[in-house]
Amino acid sequence: LVSGAPHGPAAPVPKGPAKRFVDRGEYVEDTRTGLLWQKDGKSSGRKNYYEAADYAAGLRLGGLKGWRVPTRDELA
Repeated sequence: LVSGAPHGPAAPVPKGPAKRFVDRGEYVEDTRTGLLWQKDGKSSGRKNYYEAADYAAGLRLGGLKGWRVPTRDELA
């Protein structure tokens, strides 16, 4: 599940070569796209698209809400 919502203060990105994925605890930030991805897919279990959308609507990770199912383009 992803969140395109702006997130609050985050841990600094390590210095050195640009790091694309940054572990933020309960989610991972993709610094190239700005998307935030749920880290533990096992916690949600297997779901069809509609079940996943319902699950995402009520999800809070790292104090963030506004999660959604990724689009086809975001998965490519």
